[in-house]
Amino acid sequence: MSLGVIVALCSACVWGTGDFCGGRASTRMDSFQVLCLSALSGIVMLVALALATGESVHADRGMLWAAAAGLCTAVGIAALYRGLSIGNAATVAPMAAVTAALLPVVFGAATAGLPVARSLPGLERRWLASSWSHARRPRDRDRALGSGWGCSPGSASAAFSC
Repeated sequence: MSLGVIVALCSACVWGTGDFCGGRASTRMDSFQVLCLSALSGIVMLVALALATGESVHADRGMLWAAAAGLCTAVGIAALYRGLSIGNAATVAPMAAVTAALLPVVFGAATAGLPVARSLPGLERRWLASSWSHARRPRDRDRALGSGWGCSPGSASAAFSC
C-alpha cells in the first residue's frame, strides 16, 4: 500500500471522527461553543507544530486567501454541527457531502468547461445516494429543518474549494 493511500485513509478517519464527535457534542452544547472549542484545539496544534518545526511566518497576500478559506470552513462546520444537532445525521451528512462535491464541479464547468466523462458517473452516484437518504419522510419539523441545514456546510466547503 502506498504512502498516499495510507495518508488518505488516516485523513478520512480523522475528519470522520471529528465530524462525528462534533455532531454528538453539539447535541449537548451550543453549536457555536463546539465550533470554538474545535477551532481552539486546532490552533493550539498548529502553533505547536509550527514551533516544533521552526516554520517562519509568511505575511503576504496568501494570508488573505487563507483567512477567507478559514471563514468558509468555520461557517460550514457551524452549519454542519447545527444540522447534526437538530436533524438526522443520515440525511445531513450526505447532503453536505454531495453539495460540497457538486458546487465546485458546477463552478468549474462554468469557468473552465465540463469535467471529463469518466468523472460524471461518480457525481451521479453521489447525487443518487443523497437523494435516497433524503427521500425518507422526516418525522417532525426539526428533522426537516436539520436536512435543510445539510446544504449549508456543503456550500461553505464548496466556496472554500472554488
